[in-house]
Amino acid sequence: MSKTKVGIINVTGYAGVELARLLYQHPEVELASVTGRSAAGQKLGNVFPHLASIDLTIEAE
Repeated sequence: MSKTKVGIINVTGYAGVELARLLYQHPEVELASVTGRSAAGQKLGNVFPHLASIDLTIEAE
């Protein structure tokens, strides 16, 4: 079965960071994109070191 692709808007907020952490660990979900104003253009793991295993760049909202 294929994974469901999801994106998170405003990943730089508390809820967004927690959602990214939870969804990344979910076996049936592929975290495909993340957005955020304050950290646009930066790697998610550079902004939040505990999410360094997620290789995504934060896109502008």
